Amino acid sequence: LKPANLNITKTNGVNQVVFGSSTTYTVTLSNTGETAATGVQWTDTATGVSVSQITDTAVGPNSNEGLCVASGCSNITLAPGESITYSVLATVNGAAGVGNAKNTAAFPSGTSCTGTNQCTATDTDDILKPATLSVTKSNGVTQLTEGTSTTYTVTIANSGDLAAAGVEWTDVPTGMTIQSITPGSTTGTGAVAGTCGVTSPLGCTGITVPPASAGVNGSVSYTVTAQVTAMVSPTVTSVNNVASVTGANCTTLSPCTATDTDTLLTPTHFTVVKTAPETVITGASLNYSFTLGNSGQTSAAAGQVVTVREELPPGVAYVGATAGTGVSAVSCTG
Repeated sequence: LKPANLNITKTNGVNQVVFGSSTTYTVTLSNTGETAATGVQWTDTATGVSVSQITDTAVGPNSNEGLCVASGCSNITLAPGESITYSVLATVNGAAGVGNAKNTAAFPSGTSCTGTNQCTATDTDDILKPATLSVTKSNGVTQLTEGTSTTYTVTIANSGDLAAAGVEWTDVPTGMTIQSITPGSTTGTGAVAGTCGVTSPLGCTGITVPPASAGVNGSVSYTVTAQVTAMVSPTVTSVNNVASVTGANCTTLSPCTATDTDTLLTPTHFTVVKTAPETVITGASLNYSFTLGNSGQTSAAAGQVVTVREELPPGVAYVGATAGTGVSAVSCTG
């Protein structure tokens, strides 16, 4: 009779695995010889994955699967013409990159594996970074005035190698009312902006954020318009708006958030003070001075036109006017 001639194969059926996920390898031992092989053993050596369990799934009727631990199996009997199949459960824990997950099943040296049979089998896979989301939110300013409107840009980015589907984000305003949320620009292929609304809960659902490509993150952005409703008081000095994202690495218990906080100001409020001499001589010039002030916290807009109406008393005729300090020009009619 021909002696035992062993062969070993190993595969998980894919060529890419995702960091943090699990993968299952199938290891098959076979004996193409005419004599039983006893005391057989094989070892499992992993890089980029961590093996937690090895179990037999199919055993030839005259064979015995032996004893298995996470590093391999021993005391195996493999009858001629039969095979044994094992399932190897592993968790991907290596760095993302090409060929970074390797798992080798091997018979010890001295095992007879002749012809096309092999004593070593290795499965090599690329490790992908899972969908990894982040969010930013800004209106580009640091101060807002009572009663004004403002526009925020919300951007959800994905730095992972896989698309993030089923993403949601909510808008949580303080001191303002959200008027509209509209989808903006996207980066990457396959972006889905989802459905947005301004009724509770504010925000958007059903979003797909594309994966990163060539070092550029996939992204989906939105434009949010809001009306400031808060009033300045000793206890209210700012307003803020929070974007809270769930999906992928952003969980319900630990969402990804971005907050824009602005100082709240009272609006521009003009005051005017008029001064003139107490006495005047008939036929002489009478000069009135008008001083404009601003008791609000918001500066008057550059170039703003301010109109002051003055009713001259009887016996006084308008002659002219000149601009004072801080006034670029003055135009009067008599």
